[in-house]
Amino acid sequence: MIKGLKAAPMPPIQKLLKLKLVRELESPIPYLRSKFFEGPRSQTCKVHEMVYPISIDLNLTGNPKMMPDMEQLIRYETALHCVEVRRNQVAVKKLLSPDFRETGKSGSSYDFNMIIAIMKSEENREWQIHSQDYQCTLLSESVRLLLYRTAHCDRQGNYSDFCKRASTWVLNNEQWQMKYHQGTPCEAFKIGENISAKQPAINL
Repeated sequence: MIKGLKAAPMPPIQKLLKLKLVRELESPIPYLRSKFFEGPRSQTCKVHEMVYPISIDLNLTGNPKMMPDMEQLIRYETALHCVEVRRNQVAVKKLLSPDFRETGKSGSSYDFNMIIAIMKSEENREWQIHSQDYQCTLLSESVRLLLYRTAHCDRQGNYSDFCKRASTWVLNNEQWQMKYHQGTPCEAFKIGENISAKQPAINL
């Protein structure tokens, strides 16, 4: 550097990329070193026994390098949007953890037994759940955080009850189960592809 001249400050985006790269290179998890810049996804970097979750938007249809279990979790999540599945006690008990808790849109809290009873008595609806904008964060080897948005769509194609949702999924005995769910009302958003409508049936 020429004497008397100061280096230009590093742009914020370069600082962020440098920080992520340092964390990635120091990570004890081997696959992070080779796949860090291969495309959008969520991952966790460990540095000095601290966990830094890096959450990046994931598009179900546009990213072939998503986390292997994300697509499966979305299938399980959207299955719970269907009345037929919600009434199936065997299926619900397999998808929900025994210590499941939910905080509903109204702020009310529910436990496993309360949710089971509610789902069992549900009647046919005049609307369907529309879901989109899924994101997934790897919190640990056996815990995932799934974020997305929903709206209710009636038979005339009208949308209402816009909501942001968060689900925590844990791996129990090789079976992913939802441990916590929360719904938060939000302003209307632009309707995109309905992921709930395109998911295949699941085998439990």
